[in-house]
Amino acid sequence: VPSFVCAIGVGSSAGFDPTKLPDKQGCSACKWSARFLRDEFASKVKTGTKGPARRTALDAAKPHVCKAERLPDRLVLEGGLYTPFEVPKGSPLTSHHFALLDTQSSARKNVTMTCEVLVEQHWERLLNTAMKLPPRERIGGHNWERELCLQASRLCGPSEVPEGDEEEEEL
Repeated sequence: VPSFVCAIGVGSSAGFDPTKLPDKQGCSACKWSARFLRDEFASKVKTGTKGPARRTALDAAKPHVCKAERLPDRLVLEGGLYTPFEVPKGSPLTSHHFALLDTQSSARKNVTMTCEVLVEQHWERLLNTAMKLPPRERIGGHNWERELCLQASRLCGPSEVPEGDEEEEEL
């Protein structure tokens, strides 16, 4: 099992270990990280880009993958998973909702730090995978969740990660 403690001082994630998150939180945070990675790669690498131009675009994506702006405004921890907070229209706020809202700060922190650690520790692998994808295919169509969360970090098990295209999958 790989070690995840980030000792290189990336942002505020130095010393953070996503494997220490309880229950399913490590996997959930990794899935958010994979979504951010996919979105950033897709925004930087246009279909048909290959060779050194692809490498340059991918390298330009790295500092932007884990930006806090990517997180939902109200990310909370519910049932061991990081999820956007929503109250159905017309429903009253209950003590349960307020308890969920109390998890916002730690949820945002854990997802951001997990992303920073995973991107830093697995960047070369992610970059190599992206470079090997056929230029005619959309880079966002690759299953980054499976690549990062199951194969690279092992924060998720096989049943927690879809096998196909991840663009339509839920976190």
